[in-house]
Amino acid sequence: MERLFESTVQGLEVLTVYAGNRLGLYQALVDLGSATPSELASRADTDERYTREWAEQQAVAGILSVDEGRFSLSPRHAEVLLDRDSLNYLTPLSTALAIVGVQMPTLIEAFRTGEGAPTRPTAARHARCRRRSTGRPF
Repeated sequence: MERLFESTVQGLEVLTVYAGNRLGLYQALVDLGSATPSELASRADTDERYTREWAEQQAVAGILSVDEGRFSLSPRHAEVLLDRDSLNYLTPLSTALAIVGVQMPTLIEAFRTGEGAPTRPTAARHARCRRRSTGRPF
């Protein structure tokens, strides 16, 4: 039971990485150096309340640092989340998890009917998501 709970929390954390990447929140933090939720939301053109909740969650997860209400992204985390040329770049994994989540209803139906799941439209959609996340297929 504990393992399932921890895995769920970790999976949700990966999805917040996907959101931070897609919304440009990590890049905005690097550009700003450090930021309040209001400054970050303004830079990334996002809602301040949602941005604050995201930043607080990222700090609890150990991805962002927070000092006196200002959030920042360490160079080590920036490499993993933003440096597409680094071998440590892992943001595409968050995209993969998001893609799998979207496809679960189709997979469940395939299990029920035995008819399989369509691959052509899905493959094209996956390629678009990968390019958005990495700038190139992986």
